[in-house]
Amino acid sequence: MNSVPNRLCEAGFSLVEVLIALLILIFGVTTTAEFSKNIGQANLFSRQHSDGVRLARTRLEQLRHYRDRSEYDAIQNGSSSFSAPSASYTVSWSVTANTTPLYKLVRVQSAWVDHSGSARTVALSSIIAWAGPGQ
Repeated sequence: MNSVPNRLCEAGFSLVEVLIALLILIFGVTTTAEFSKNIGQANLFSRQHSDGVRLARTRLEQLRHYRDRSEYDAIQNGSSSFSAPSASYTVSWSVTANTTPLYKLVRVQSAWVDHSGSARTVALSSIIAWAGPGQ
């Protein structure tokens, strides 16, 4: 008769085992949620950086596509603002002219404030040379 009550006492889980399993489950869910949050932030940062590079590259290409000497001479310092789904951007460019040989050093910078409130920038530089007709 002693064997029946012993078997009944050993059946099932103890409260300590249930609490340990619950703690492990909570730790796993919390870690997964934090990981998911970090991936979302990294994705947003990547999107903002890509948009900043795209805007700077687009402005640089626009400055390169002059048609005649008067358009080339009109390449000068400037800035403009753009709004994208990921952030608002300010694109500015500075132009340093050289006369011998005739070229302009252009630096285009795209600036924005990221999701954490930090100021971010990306800059591209290029030389734009005068190439007259037939050159």
